[in-house]
Amino acid sequence: MDPVVIDSGASHSYTNCNDDFIEEPTLLQNFNITGIGAHLPAKSKGKVRWITTDDHGNTITIVITAIYVPRLPVRLLSPQQLHLELPPKDSNTSSLSIGSTTSVLKWLNHSKTIVHDRNSKLPTFYIEPIVSSSLLATSTKQSNLDPHQQQLLDAHYRLGHPSMHLMINKPTQFGLPQRFSRVRVPICESCQLGKQTRTCNNKTHQRPIRGNPISPGDEVSIDQMECSLPGRYFNGPGHATSHSITVGTIFQDHASRFVYTHLQQSTNAQETLNAKFAFESLMHTYGIQIRHYRADAGAFASVSFVDKVKQSNQTINFSAPGYHQQNGIAERTIRTLTAKARTMLLHAASRWSSEIIQPNYGPTH
Repeated sequence: MDPVVIDSGASHSYTNCNDDFIEEPTLLQNFNITGIGAHLPAKSKGKVRWITTDDHGNTITIVITAIYVPRLPVRLLSPQQLHLELPPKDSNTSSLSIGSTTSVLKWLNHSKTIVHDRNSKLPTFYIEPIVSSSLLATSTKQSNLDPHQQQLLDAHYRLGHPSMHLMINKPTQFGLPQRFSRVRVPICESCQLGKQTRTCNNKTHQRPIRGNPISPGDEVSIDQMECSLPGRYFNGPGHATSHSITVGTIFQDHASRFVYTHLQQSTNAQETLNAKFAFESLMHTYGIQIRHYRADAGAFASVSFVDKVKQSNQTINFSAPGYHQQNGIAERTIRTLTAKARTMLLHAASRWSSEIIQPNYGPTH
């Protein structure tokens, strides 16, 4: 959520976010600011929209003229200006009562109690985060979608194709306004292609691996995924080298569902032990000790790996030969990761030719 300070001494409202504007702002020249933003350059002026809630949980949409100051530390709301911009028939519905620790803003039919910030002692309320124009920018528009669906689909592209239903149910976790929770889910063609799998005709319900409540570290599923096409390290040179990635070791904690992937050049025991050490070091920073592993055979059944598990006062058990579903949590994680990677590659491939011929691109960084 983004903070807005109510400044009773300000004659104008100010914003530090260009995406607040709902119309093309007017450029300003030689405009001097006093008070909190003194001596900061003002760029433009126009109508902005801020969305918050009142004391009863009802949505308040504040549309007010504001000045854009990019380097301003926080948005400022002028109660005087808010009152002046009301229609004449509603001019008596606006008031601000300032107390020692809280203030009450009344506007139209809404009343909002605003707690003063602990450090600045100023009345500060919070608005829904603004969807950045860079997040919504896309070269592909679908004519059969309404504007809100198109914005949701564009954000879905930029965020790496997360679950569309999760974006609808918890939009604020993805930096999206709460209004997206009421949007009908659009269809992403790349997800439809990249995440399709063969289905079994005779599905049977399997009992969970463990039904008792567990804590983080009590049980971790591990597995390895391999790729025939070698990849490059993030910090490696731009050209191909002999040090290429072909394996990823997957760790997933049963309780928290936390997933960690360690990239390797091969499936040998030493690199797999390095992956185990890296995962446990990361978990140790959160105060979590690993107690039990569940794995398939392979590198995890090597003498060196099993000995290291015993030396760490841990236990490990293995799936029966040919029954990889007994390690289903790790198998499903591998499927999710590969489907996500395939989806983003298909999305990039389907738009690559149209992207590279777009004119007026700036220099490549």
